[in-house]
Amino acid sequence: MTHNLFVGNLLILSAPEPADIPIVSGWTNDSEFLRRLQLSHVRPLNQADAEASYLGGSSGTNHLHFRLRTRTERRLVGYVVLYDIYWNLQIANLGIAIGDPADHGKGYGRDGMELILRYAFDELNLYRVGLTVLERNVAARSLYLRTGFVHEGTLRANDYRDGVRGNDIQMSVLAPEYRTRMTQDPYFSS
Repeated sequence: MTHNLFVGNLLILSAPEPADIPIVSGWTNDSEFLRRLQLSHVRPLNQADAEASYLGGSSGTNHLHFRLRTRTERRLVGYVVLYDIYWNLQIANLGIAIGDPADHGKGYGRDGMELILRYAFDELNLYRVGLTVLERNVAARSLYLRTGFVHEGTLRANDYRDGVRGNDIQMSVLAPEYRTRMTQDPYFSS
């Protein structure tokens, strides 16, 4: 793997660009995409709302948003965010999404996770990165386990969609665990 902080095996971390707005607006019209990501009610955004949300939320004191683009074409495939950063405690939460279902299963989620974890631990000097994932999102849970996250607990009956109650899973990875995995995981030698 390259040593450039923003370049992974398949993807790069980048800033938002105005040309991305039609793509992101399209993602907000995919209810399944949105329902996998958020607890609140979902709604499509028109292009103006998508632009305000997308371009306005790229940085701040306690959150950092990045876009995930393919290395070769620089095509937008998703985003990743570190939020609820508590600098004094060296902790943050993480969220990631790959927008188009046609891009699922191509390794982009794994590469995006590795990029943001490297950034969190090597650049920001964080100690703990946590996340919450829907128990029913088996693919995401599998990805998080492969990237070193540990199941910490279950938020019982925290999810409710289509008349069915479900659980959310709380997971985290610590800096020493990440550094150990870097020496053992073949992903890092590619």
